[in-house]
Amino acid sequence: MLVYRQQKQSVIAELNRLTGRPAGTPVKSSLNLEILKPEWPLEEVTQVALNEQPEIQAAHLRTQSTEWGIEVARLMRRPEFMISASYFIIDDNRPPGPFVNVGEDPWALGPAGKT
Repeated sequence: MLVYRQQKQSVIAELNRLTGRPAGTPVKSSLNLEILKPEWPLEEVTQVALNEQPEIQAAHLRTQSTEWGIEVARLMRRPEFMISASYFIIDDNRPPGPFVNVGEDPWALGPAGKT
């Protein structure tokens, strides 16, 4: 009983402190609680629970991020292949060579790798 009274007094003092009253002010409480059952449909209760529980929202975000991670891993397995096309302007005063005809601007086509 002593421990119960100490707990009760500390709770009353804390309630009074939070409401800005002196610590010794008595707090009246009812001995009987009136229980009201809400007449909510299951869908509404579920929606309220989802909106009011951040842990449920966090679980949804973790699931979504896991799905994104799986999708990224799947996309990383696709080969990357690119084709590049380059155009070079060359002056007419170059010496003749085996790859470039003097006076013609060359094109270069080929695969491009990751850099």
